[in-house]
Amino acid sequence: MKKKFPQISPVSIDLSKNIPIGSGLGGGSSNCASVMLGLSRLFSLNINLTLLKEIASKLGSDISFFFDGGTQLGQGFGGDLKKISLPKINYILILLPDINISTSWAFNNLKNSLYEESIKSKFSDIHRLKFKWKSMQKFFENDFESIVFRTYPRIGDLKKKLLQNGASYASLSGSGSTVFGIFDDFKTVLNAERKINQIKTHLVKPIKHKKIFEY
Repeated sequence: MKKKFPQISPVSIDLSKNIPIGSGLGGGSSNCASVMLGLSRLFSLNINLTLLKEIASKLGSDISFFFDGGTQLGQGFGGDLKKISLPKINYILILLPDINISTSWAFNNLKNSLYEESIKSKFSDIHRLKFKWKSMQKFFENDFESIVFRTYPRIGDLKKKLLQNGASYASLSGSGSTVFGIFDDFKTVLNAERKINQIKTHLVKPIKHKKIFEY
């Protein structure tokens, strides 16, 4: 940002980390996006979204997502984003094991090429179909699961427990270590949270996305 905008003077930033490091929840990337947007506001840079994404692409693949939020489909290296709609989500149970997974480790160990013609994203077309989350489990999965679950079997067990306890869909989040489950009703998700009580959990109900930042 300083290279692009020399008028940026020194700033002091205090960061309170509420999203665990190495959890696959985009904590570092969202921190970066927030700083970029904050600098833009603080120094009245009048920067547009295209330029923000261009700068962000040099820092991380998923930073651009956090400029706009909501539900987006990311293609290419992550900066090519478009808004999409998916089946309604009533409740999400987030499981946070005390395991820190390095994003660079996960990518370096991912043997399956994401660019092979035979491994096209099923996510790009599925939002057009009238599926429920129960059906989606058989259509696509997180490619990192094969690596993370093999190295950390306890994380794989958490996904199994979510499905066994009524989750309509369950998956590793990003490169891990967080696992989440989507539930249709409150009674079922509450019961699942009580049964999976050996680790830190968060029971959340998604809210309608609101644009927080102006460019």
